[in-house]
Amino acid sequence: MRIEIPVITRCGAPVKISEDGAYVKNRRGEPVWEYKGCEVTGKGIYVAACARSGTIYMTRVLEKLGYKIGHEKTDVDGSVGYHLAIIKPDNCFHQVRHPLKQIASMFDHQAWGFMNHVIECHGRGLLGCMQYWLKWNELLEEFCVWRYRLEDLSDVWPEFLERIDHPFESLPDIKERNSRETNNSCLCKKLTTFTWEQLSACNRELARKVYDKHLQYGYSPARDREESIQSSGQPQGA
Repeated sequence: MRIEIPVITRCGAPVKISEDGAYVKNRRGEPVWEYKGCEVTGKGIYVAACARSGTIYMTRVLEKLGYKIGHEKTDVDGSVGYHLAIIKPDNCFHQVRHPLKQIASMFDHQAWGFMNHVIECHGRGLLGCMQYWLKWNELLEEFCVWRYRLEDLSDVWPEFLERIDHPFESLPDIKERNSRETNNSCLCKKLTTFTWEQLSACNRELARKVYDKHLQYGYSPARDREESIQSSGQPQGA
């Protein structure tokens, strides 16, 4: 039995959930993202993350290994994307990205309508982006079996391969790994950057929760100094 949930994305697309999966279509009837469990053979490879957390990059890495992996959709070997938060597949990996980088990249994301159905966020400004990073990652904690930091993938690469039952080979060189193309189609837009001080000025209590969570995930103050690049202007929506 198909269950239709009345959720409207920014582009006016309803989210529909069935027993086997879920999908979002735009006004032309084209899938924005979809998941069909019946298309996956075997146990599948699944990597879930917040939006703008390197899921396109991870999809390309797995493709270089010879797998047919869908980005925000399914293919015969599995799926990668933020949408897996509502699918909750077995043996799913949790990929995290440093919050200062993910939050900065989140400003022009188009699927807030779907996300606001799953979690409550106050708008698309800095406050909403902070809430999204925290709450979406907490959702993934509930069912994912293993977590790693995107920035440190090379350090855990042998374990990653072992967990997907793949013989060892070097981590593929994907040029887009550290660019906005890692997970953004709007390459022409200038990326806003934030510091912890700016997050705290927006909402001190929430900023502390985000900071504590990122420490729990293994990030360090030393890395914060690398990631916290001063913005040329005030954060939008603060």
